[in-house]
Amino acid sequence: KRALIDICSVFLLQKSSSSPVTCQATGFYPKEVTISWQKNGQDHDEDVDLGQLLPNEDGTFQKTSTITVTPDERKNNQYSCVVEHQGETIREILTDGKIRIHMLRVMS
Repeated sequence: KRALIDICSVFLLQKSSSSPVTCQATGFYPKEVTISWQKNGQDHDEDVDLGQLLPNEDGTFQKTSTITVTPDERKNNQYSCVVEHQGETIREILTDGKIRIHMLRVMS
């Protein structure tokens, strides 16, 4: 029997240093979740692409939001991904140390 609420984990992912940054919320239940971006503490919705809600194999859910910002914009401003789930708010600030470079495997 599942817990009433599974807390979500939030990851920042990027294919390369000049690629868009994806904020991934995963492992949460129930499925209602809000993912937004802030720039210098203000809501920011320019160049943002919200992904669809997807199920995980364990019955939890995942969702992504991707933002396109230049390295210069990132250096000169503070961007953060804000995930709200069941009254909890998780804020991840875009810093190079937090972003995971992930390689997409090409299936042959």
